Formats: sequence, C-alpha cells, structure tokens
Amino acid sequence: MAEIVGIDVSKRTFDCARLLNAKFKNKVFKNTAQGYGELDEWLKHQGVERAQVCMEATGIY
Repeated sequence: MAEIVGIDVSKRTFDCARLLNAKFKNKVFKNTAQGYGELDEWLKHQGVERAQVCMEATGIY
C-alpha cells in the first residue's frame, strides 16, 4: 500500500505531512529543485517507496 503525503506549496517553501500509524510527521523544504531532492531523500530515509500525494498550491505555485 502506498504512503499518504500532503504537500502545501507556497512561493519560497513547501510543507509536507506524512500520515504514519494515525500520526503525522512533517517537514518544511525550500521550493527549489534542491528542496524537492531533499523531500525525495526524506521519504526514502523513512522507507517510503510509493506514495499517494495530494498538493495544495497557493496562487500560481
């Protein structure tokens, strides 16, 4: 089963929340290519191989 990840995107950052055993783990990343790479590493470090992702963007982001 895929993990559940929510992402709230803004101009400078994006906030991620991962649902794990009915509890949330969250982290904030810079809204850059490097930040998205850090998100990938963060998820891999937690053993996430597949995820269902829901994104909420502010404005054009």
